[in-house]
Formats: sequence, C-alpha cells, structure tokens
Amino acid sequence: QSQKNVLRKYINNVSNTNSLTEFIDGEIINIKGVLKKLLPTVNDDITSIKLREVTEQVGKLTGSNEATENTVVTLMRYYELIKELENVTGKVKNLHS
Repeated sequence: QSQKNVLRKYINNVSNTNSLTEFIDGEIINIKGVLKKLLPTVNDDITSIKLREVTEQVGKLTGSNEATENTVVTLMRYYELIKELENVTGKVKNLHS
C-alpha cells in the first residue's frame, strides 16, 4: 500500500518537485521510525548490525534538493525490507503511526 502511494505521488507530482520532495522526506522519516521500532525484534546479531547500518543510511536521503527516480526506487526497497522484517519477526507496524 505504501509503495503504491509513493508511486502515485511520484507520477502526479513529477513537475512539482517541491511537493514531491516534501512527501519523500516525510516518508523517509516514517521509514526510519519503523526500522528503529523493528530493530529490537531482530534476534540475529548480524541482521541487527546490518539493520542499524540501513537505519543510518536512510537518514541520508532526507534534505535532497530533488526527488529523483532513484530516490523513489530506494523508498520502494525500504518498504520491501520493512515488509520482510515484519514477516520474519511477526510484527506488524503501521508506517504512519
């Protein structure tokens, strides 16, 4: 659902980069929050270390002057990662809570 929302915003706001950038920045904050909430539920040490690294990396996407196709693809990958983590850990988190 979140992936569809990002694609919809991207398609509808390609020419309105300010609006799209603000939306993406908000989504990045949400993703980072969800990843931080999921971190304690991961039992594997290696996965936990990698997840910490990913959480740090996602923050580097905010403040970008332009929302590119690469940024949208990266968001989609983060959503997929969250979905997989939720399946593995048995936790269901709402991205917009």
